[in-house]
Amino acid sequence: MIEELNNQVINKKKPLFGICVGMQLLASKSLEKGVHQGLGWVKGDILKLPSENLILPHMGWNEIKIEKTHPVFDGLTKNIFYFLHSYYFNIVDKNNILATSEYGINFPAFIAKDNIYGAQFHPEKSSESGIKLLKNFLTLI
Repeated sequence: MIEELNNQVINKKKPLFGICVGMQLLASKSLEKGVHQGLGWVKGDILKLPSENLILPHMGWNEIKIEKTHPVFDGLTKNIFYFLHSYYFNIVDKNNILATSEYGINFPAFIAKDNIYGAQFHPEKSSESGIKLLKNFLTLI
């Protein structure tokens, strides 16, 4: 399956949108419940959110800060999305971060590299903002 994913996404440049754990799979490796190799399409590691004085998982509505304008954010009237995670993407190339959020630390909430996109939040559970973001992504493909 990995060979065909590489063929479709890396070689043929078909757009891919990873949501939550799907975004984390794009990383080089994950430290969630052991050490696991990721696809390595976006360099970085998946690390546990700091839990001192915080409840994990980070669950609920949270604001994202758009760091770079991009068509995927066009027409958003609210930047509030639904999160459910205990790990975050410690990304190497900060230029791939389009939006951040905060829960104890600032972390990448939305990333993009070429035809590869990822959201740490769940747009499918994020009401009108999530639907708009998904529609915007579909216009890119």
